[in-house]
Amino acid sequence: MPTETELREKLLEKAMLPRSLGAMEDLAVRLGSVGAFDLERPELLLFCADHGVTREGVTHSAKEISFQMARSFAHGEGVSGLFCRLNHIPLSVIDVGLDTVVTDKCIIDRKISRGTRDFLDGDAMTDEACTLAMDAGARMVETVRDRGCDIVLFGEMGVGNSTSASAILSRSLHVPVREVTGSASGLGEAELDHKREVVEKGLMLHPEKDGFGLLRAFGGYETAAMAGGMIAAAHAGIPVLLDGLLTYAAALCAVDMDVMVSKYLVAGHRSAAPGSSQALLALGLSPVLDLGMQLGEGSGAAVAWPVVRLASHMIHGLKAFGELDVKNSTRDLQCLGLL
Repeated sequence: MPTETELREKLLEKAMLPRSLGAMEDLAVRLGSVGAFDLERPELLLFCADHGVTREGVTHSAKEISFQMARSFAHGEGVSGLFCRLNHIPLSVIDVGLDTVVTDKCIIDRKISRGTRDFLDGDAMTDEACTLAMDAGARMVETVRDRGCDIVLFGEMGVGNSTSASAILSRSLHVPVREVTGSASGLGEAELDHKREVVEKGLMLHPEKDGFGLLRAFGGYETAAMAGGMIAAAHAGIPVLLDGLLTYAAALCAVDMDVMVSKYLVAGHRSAAPGSSQALLALGLSPVLDLGMQLGEGSGAAVAWPVVRLASHMIHGLKAFGELDVKNSTRDLQCLGLL
Protein backbone atom coordinates (compact mmCIF):
# COMPACT_ATOMS: atom_id res chain seq x y z
CA MET A 1 0.00 0.00 0.00
CA PRO A 2 1.25 3.54 -0.69
CA THR A 3 2.08 5.62 2.37
CA GLU A 4 0.25 8.83 3.18
CA THR A 5 3.44 10.76 2.38
CA GLU A 6 3.65 9.17 -1.07
CA LEU A 7 -0.01 9.94 -1.74
CA ARG A 8 0.37 13.58 -0.73
CA GLU A 9 3.37 13.88 -3.03
CA LYS A 10 1.25 12.50 -5.86
CA LEU A 11 -1.40 15.13 -5.18
CA LEU A 12 1.25 17.85 -5.38
CA GLU A 13 1.95 16.72 -8.94
CA LYS A 14 -1.66 17.29 -10.00
CA ALA A 15 -2.59 20.31 -12.05
CA MET A 16 -4.18 22.35 -9.27
CA LEU A 17 -3.16 24.71 -6.51
CA PRO A 18 -1.75 22.79 -3.52
CA ARG A 19 -4.38 22.14 -0.81
CA SER A 20 -7.01 23.89 -2.92
CA LEU A 21 -9.39 20.95 -2.46
CA GLY A 22 -9.07 21.08 1.31
CA ALA A 23 -10.49 18.10 3.19
CA MET A 24 -11.14 16.29 -0.08
CA GLU A 25 -7.38 15.77 -0.34
CA ASP A 26 -7.23 14.35 3.19
CA LEU A 27 -10.05 11.97 2.33
CA ALA A 28 -8.34 10.89 -0.89
CA VAL A 29 -5.18 10.15 1.08
CA ARG A 30 -7.05 8.24 3.79
CA LEU A 31 -8.80 6.08 1.21
CA GLY A 32 -5.66 5.59 -0.85
CA SER A 33 -3.66 4.48 2.17
CA VAL A 34 -5.82 1.33 2.34
CA GLY A 35 -5.88 0.87 -1.44
CA ALA A 36 -9.40 2.25 -1.84
CA PHE A 37 -9.10 3.93 -5.24
CA ASP A 38 -11.79 4.65 -7.83
CA LEU A 39 -14.70 3.41 -5.70
CA GLU A 40 -17.85 2.62 -7.67
CA ARG A 41 -19.61 -0.27 -5.92
CA PRO A 42 -21.12 0.83 -2.59
CA GLU A 43 -23.67 -1.21 -0.64
CA LEU A 44 -25.64 -0.16 2.43
CA LEU A 45 -26.21 -2.85 5.05
CA LEU A 46 -29.06 -1.77 7.33
CA PHE A 47 -29.36 -4.03 10.39
CA CYS A 48 -32.58 -4.02 12.41
CA ALA A 49 -33.37 -5.15 15.97
CA ASP A 50 -35.42 -4.31 19.05
CA HIS A 51 -34.21 -3.42 22.53
CA GLY A 52 -35.53 -4.69 25.85
CA VAL A 53 -34.59 -1.44 27.59
CA THR A 54 -37.63 0.21 25.96
CA ARG A 55 -39.70 -1.23 28.80
CA GLU A 56 -38.04 1.40 31.03
CA GLY A 57 -39.88 4.20 29.23
CA VAL A 58 -36.85 5.70 27.48
CA THR A 59 -38.60 6.50 24.19
CA HIS A 60 -41.90 7.73 22.82
CA SER A 61 -41.64 5.44 19.80
CA ALA A 62 -43.73 2.27 19.83
CA LYS A 63 -41.74 -0.95 19.44
CA GLU A 64 -43.65 -2.03 16.34
CA ILE A 65 -42.15 0.92 14.48
CA SER A 66 -38.87 -0.99 14.18
CA PHE A 67 -40.40 -3.61 11.87
CA GLN A 68 -42.63 -1.13 10.08
CA MET A 69 -39.68 1.08 9.15
CA ALA A 70 -37.51 -1.92 8.26
CA ARG A 71 -40.22 -3.04 5.85
CA SER A 72 -40.38 0.45 4.35
CA PHE A 73 -36.62 0.57 3.79
CA ALA A 74 -36.64 -2.91 2.25
CA HIS A 75 -39.18 -1.66 -0.31
CA GLY A 76 -37.06 1.38 -1.17
CA GLU A 77 -39.00 3.88 0.93
CA GLY A 78 -38.22 6.05 3.94
CA VAL A 79 -35.29 8.46 3.95
CA SER A 80 -32.68 5.75 3.48
CA GLY A 81 -34.67 4.07 0.75
CA LEU A 82 -35.02 7.35 -1.11
CA PHE A 83 -31.39 8.42 -0.69
CA CYS A 84 -30.13 5.00 -1.77
CA ARG A 85 -32.33 5.00 -4.87
CA LEU A 86 -31.23 8.48 -5.89
CA ASN A 87 -27.55 7.71 -5.29
CA HIS A 88 -27.73 4.24 -6.88
CA ILE A 89 -26.68 2.48 -3.69
CA PRO A 90 -27.89 -1.13 -3.34
CA LEU A 91 -29.63 -1.52 0.02
CA SER A 92 -29.94 -4.70 2.07
CA VAL A 93 -32.22 -4.67 5.12
CA ILE A 94 -31.37 -7.42 7.61
CA ASP A 95 -33.44 -8.56 10.59
CA VAL A 96 -31.05 -9.68 13.31
CA GLY A 97 -33.39 -9.16 16.24
CA LEU A 98 -36.78 -7.61 15.50
CA ASP A 99 -39.38 -8.52 18.11
CA THR A 100 -41.97 -9.83 15.67
CA VAL A 101 -43.06 -13.03 14.00
CA VAL A 102 -44.22 -11.06 10.97
CA THR A 103 -41.90 -11.32 7.99
CA ASP A 104 -41.44 -9.62 4.64
CA LYS A 105 -39.90 -11.19 1.56
CA CYS A 106 -37.69 -8.15 1.01
CA ILE A 107 -36.10 -8.32 4.48
CA ILE A 108 -33.16 -10.69 4.90
CA ASP A 109 -33.82 -12.98 7.86
CA ARG A 110 -30.79 -13.39 10.13
CA LYS A 111 -32.76 -13.13 13.38
CA ILE A 112 -30.84 -14.16 16.49
CA SER A 113 -33.68 -13.53 18.92
CA ARG A 114 -36.77 -11.37 19.26
CA GLY A 115 -34.99 -8.40 20.77
CA THR A 116 -32.47 -8.07 23.58
CA ARG A 117 -33.10 -8.23 27.30
CA ASP A 118 -33.54 -5.06 29.35
CA PHE A 119 -29.99 -4.30 30.44
CA LEU A 120 -31.26 -3.34 33.90
CA ASP A 121 -32.21 -7.01 34.33
CA GLY A 122 -28.84 -8.41 33.21
CA ASP A 123 -26.72 -8.51 30.09
CA ALA A 124 -28.64 -7.46 26.98
CA MET A 125 -27.26 -10.54 25.20
CA THR A 126 -25.54 -13.77 26.08
CA ASP A 127 -21.99 -14.36 24.86
CA GLU A 128 -23.34 -16.80 22.28
CA ALA A 129 -26.03 -14.45 21.01
CA CYS A 130 -23.60 -11.54 20.71
CA THR A 131 -21.17 -13.72 18.79
CA LEU A 132 -23.95 -14.93 16.49
CA ALA A 133 -24.95 -11.32 15.75
CA MET A 134 -21.35 -10.38 14.97
CA ASP A 135 -21.06 -13.40 12.70
CA ALA A 136 -24.28 -12.39 10.91
CA GLY A 137 -22.75 -8.98 10.19
CA ALA A 138 -19.51 -10.54 8.99
CA ARG A 139 -21.36 -12.92 6.66
CA MET A 140 -23.32 -10.04 5.12
CA VAL A 141 -20.07 -8.20 4.41
CA GLU A 142 -18.66 -11.35 2.81
CA THR A 143 -21.80 -11.62 0.68
CA VAL A 144 -21.55 -8.07 -0.70
CA ARG A 145 -17.79 -8.44 -1.18
CA ASP A 146 -18.38 -11.51 -3.32
CA ARG A 147 -20.66 -9.52 -5.61
CA GLY A 148 -18.09 -6.79 -6.10
CA CYS A 149 -18.80 -4.26 -3.36
CA ASP A 150 -15.79 -1.98 -2.80
CA ILE A 151 -17.11 0.12 0.12
CA VAL A 152 -19.64 -0.84 2.80
CA LEU A 153 -22.06 1.65 4.30
CA PHE A 154 -23.67 0.77 7.64
CA GLY A 155 -27.07 1.73 8.98
CA GLU A 156 -29.47 0.54 11.67
CA MET A 157 -33.09 0.58 12.80
CA GLY A 158 -34.25 -0.22 16.30
CA VAL A 159 -36.49 1.64 18.72
CA GLY A 160 -34.55 2.26 21.93
CA ASN A 161 -31.11 1.90 20.42
CA SER A 162 -29.97 5.41 21.32
CA THR A 163 -30.21 4.40 25.00
CA SER A 164 -27.99 1.42 24.27
CA ALA A 165 -25.51 3.61 22.37
CA SER A 166 -25.39 6.15 25.20
CA ALA A 167 -24.26 3.48 27.64
CA ILE A 168 -21.58 2.19 25.27
CA LEU A 169 -20.30 5.70 24.49
CA SER A 170 -20.25 6.85 28.11
CA ARG A 171 -18.14 3.86 29.14
CA SER A 172 -15.91 3.83 26.02
CA LEU A 173 -15.22 7.56 26.06
CA HIS A 174 -15.03 7.92 29.85
CA VAL A 175 -17.50 10.80 29.82
CA PRO A 176 -20.61 11.53 31.93
CA VAL A 177 -23.90 10.05 30.73
CA ARG A 178 -25.34 13.54 30.30
CA GLU A 179 -22.80 14.33 27.56
CA VAL A 180 -23.77 11.37 25.38
CA THR A 181 -27.52 11.03 25.94
CA GLY A 182 -30.02 12.96 23.87
CA SER A 183 -33.79 13.12 23.53
CA ALA A 184 -33.78 11.07 20.28
CA SER A 185 -37.54 10.43 19.96
CA GLY A 186 -38.41 13.89 21.27
CA LEU A 187 -38.33 13.43 25.03
CA GLY A 188 -39.18 16.28 27.35
CA GLU A 189 -36.62 17.40 29.93
CA ALA A 190 -38.02 15.25 32.75
CA GLU A 191 -38.22 12.26 30.40
CA LEU A 192 -34.65 12.85 29.25
CA ASP A 193 -33.51 12.93 32.87
CA HIS A 194 -35.21 9.56 33.37
CA LYS A 195 -33.44 8.15 30.31
CA ARG A 196 -30.11 9.31 31.70
CA GLU A 197 -30.92 7.68 35.04
CA VAL A 198 -31.62 4.39 33.25
CA VAL A 199 -28.25 4.56 31.50
CA GLU A 200 -26.47 5.42 34.74
CA LYS A 201 -28.11 2.48 36.52
CA GLY A 202 -27.05 0.21 33.69
CA LEU A 203 -23.46 1.39 33.93
CA MET A 204 -23.42 0.71 37.67
CA LEU A 205 -24.75 -2.81 37.06
CA HIS A 206 -22.27 -3.64 34.31
CA PRO A 207 -18.55 -2.93 34.89
CA GLU A 208 -17.50 -4.14 31.43
CA LYS A 209 -14.93 -2.03 29.61
CA ASP A 210 -13.82 -4.10 26.61
CA GLY A 211 -15.59 -3.91 23.25
CA PHE A 212 -17.19 -7.35 23.30
CA GLY A 213 -18.26 -6.93 26.92
CA LEU A 214 -19.93 -3.61 26.16
CA LEU A 215 -21.82 -5.10 23.24
CA ARG A 216 -22.98 -8.02 25.35
CA ALA A 217 -24.00 -5.84 28.30
CA PHE A 218 -25.70 -2.95 26.52
CA GLY A 219 -25.77 -3.49 22.79
CA GLY A 220 -28.47 -4.46 20.38
CA TYR A 221 -28.18 -7.24 17.86
CA GLU A 222 -27.91 -4.59 15.16
CA THR A 223 -24.96 -2.92 16.91
CA ALA A 224 -23.17 -6.24 17.34
CA ALA A 225 -23.83 -7.10 13.69
CA MET A 226 -22.32 -3.81 12.56
CA ALA A 227 -19.25 -4.34 14.75
CA GLY A 228 -18.76 -7.81 13.30
CA GLY A 229 -19.26 -6.46 9.81
CA MET A 230 -16.67 -3.73 10.33
CA ILE A 231 -14.07 -6.26 11.45
CA ALA A 232 -14.83 -8.46 8.44
CA ALA A 233 -14.64 -5.48 6.07
CA ALA A 234 -11.23 -4.44 7.40
CA HIS A 235 -9.85 -7.94 6.95
CA ALA A 236 -11.22 -7.98 3.40
CA GLY A 237 -9.55 -4.63 2.67
CA ILE A 238 -12.90 -2.84 2.20
CA PRO A 239 -13.41 0.68 3.59
CA VAL A 240 -16.35 1.31 5.91
CA LEU A 241 -18.50 4.43 5.63
CA LEU A 242 -20.07 5.23 9.00
CA ASP A 243 -23.41 6.90 9.58
CA GLY A 244 -24.35 8.24 13.00
CA LEU A 245 -24.31 7.53 16.72
CA LEU A 246 -25.07 3.80 16.57
CA THR A 247 -22.35 3.21 14.01
CA TYR A 248 -19.91 5.16 16.18
CA ALA A 249 -20.77 2.89 19.12
CA ALA A 250 -20.28 -0.19 16.96
CA ALA A 251 -17.00 1.18 15.61
CA LEU A 252 -15.63 1.89 19.10
CA CYS A 253 -16.36 -1.70 20.10
CA ALA A 254 -14.95 -3.08 16.83
CA VAL A 255 -11.71 -1.09 17.13
CA ASP A 256 -11.29 -2.28 20.72
CA MET A 257 -11.59 -5.86 19.49
CA ASP A 258 -9.39 -5.37 16.43
CA VAL A 259 -7.35 -2.17 16.09
CA MET A 260 -6.91 -2.86 12.35
CA VAL A 261 -10.50 -1.64 11.85
CA SER A 262 -9.54 1.96 12.59
CA LYS A 263 -7.61 2.32 9.32
CA TYR A 264 -10.66 1.43 7.23
CA LEU A 265 -13.19 3.77 8.84
CA VAL A 266 -14.54 6.89 7.15
CA ALA A 267 -17.01 9.14 8.98
CA GLY A 268 -19.78 10.04 6.56
CA HIS A 269 -20.98 12.92 8.70
CA ARG A 270 -20.96 14.38 12.18
CA SER A 271 -24.24 13.40 13.79
CA ALA A 272 -25.97 16.14 15.75
CA ALA A 273 -26.64 13.64 18.54
CA PRO A 274 -24.81 14.32 21.84
CA GLY A 275 -21.50 12.52 22.11
CA SER A 276 -20.83 12.43 18.38
CA SER A 277 -17.86 14.79 18.39
CA GLN A 278 -16.25 12.92 21.29
CA ALA A 279 -16.76 9.60 19.52
CA LEU A 280 -15.24 10.84 16.27
CA LEU A 281 -12.30 12.29 18.14
CA ALA A 282 -11.71 8.98 19.90
CA LEU A 283 -11.87 7.18 16.54
CA GLY A 284 -9.47 9.69 14.98
CA LEU A 285 -11.96 10.65 12.29
CA SER A 286 -12.91 13.90 10.59
CA PRO A 287 -16.45 13.83 9.18
CA VAL A 288 -17.01 14.26 5.46
CA LEU A 289 -20.15 16.32 6.09
CA ASP A 290 -21.65 18.28 8.99
CA LEU A 291 -25.29 18.95 8.18
CA GLY A 292 -26.93 18.68 11.59
CA MET A 293 -28.43 15.29 10.75
CA GLN A 294 -29.16 12.67 13.42
CA LEU A 295 -31.75 10.35 11.90
CA GLY A 296 -29.50 7.31 11.63
CA GLU A 297 -30.78 4.48 9.43
CA GLY A 298 -27.75 4.87 7.15
CA SER A 299 -29.06 8.21 5.88
CA GLY A 300 -25.90 10.20 6.62
CA ALA A 301 -23.67 7.60 4.98
CA ALA A 302 -25.87 7.64 1.87
CA VAL A 303 -25.65 11.44 1.68
CA ALA A 304 -21.86 11.37 2.06
CA TRP A 305 -21.26 8.66 -0.55
CA PRO A 306 -21.04 10.95 -3.63
CA VAL A 307 -18.30 13.02 -1.95
CA VAL A 308 -16.40 9.89 -0.92
CA ARG A 309 -16.67 8.54 -4.47
CA LEU A 310 -15.19 11.73 -5.91
CA ALA A 311 -12.32 11.74 -3.43
CA SER A 312 -11.48 8.10 -4.23
CA HIS A 313 -10.90 9.03 -7.90
CA MET A 314 -8.54 11.93 -7.28
CA ILE A 315 -5.23 10.05 -7.09
CA HIS A 316 -5.67 8.18 -10.36
CA GLY A 317 -8.17 10.43 -12.12
CA LEU A 318 -6.50 13.83 -11.85
CA LYS A 319 -3.72 14.46 -14.36
CA ALA A 320 -0.37 16.00 -13.56
CA PHE A 321 0.90 19.35 -14.87
CA GLY A 322 3.15 17.64 -17.44
CA GLU A 323 0.37 15.41 -18.73
CA LEU A 324 -1.75 18.48 -19.48
CA ASP A 325 1.15 20.60 -20.79
CA VAL A 326 0.51 23.13 -18.02
CA LYS A 327 3.32 25.06 -16.29
CA ASN A 328 4.05 23.48 -12.91
CA SER A 329 3.13 26.30 -10.55
CA THR A 330 3.52 24.01 -7.54
CA ARG A 331 7.19 23.49 -8.36
CA ASP A 332 7.63 27.25 -8.63
CA LEU A 333 6.17 27.65 -5.14
CA GLN A 334 8.50 24.96 -3.84
CA CYS A 335 11.52 26.69 -5.40
CA LEU A 336 10.50 29.95 -3.72
CA GLY A 337 10.25 28.18 -0.39
CA LEU A 338 6.55 28.94 -0.17
CA LEU A 339 5.47 25.30 -0.05
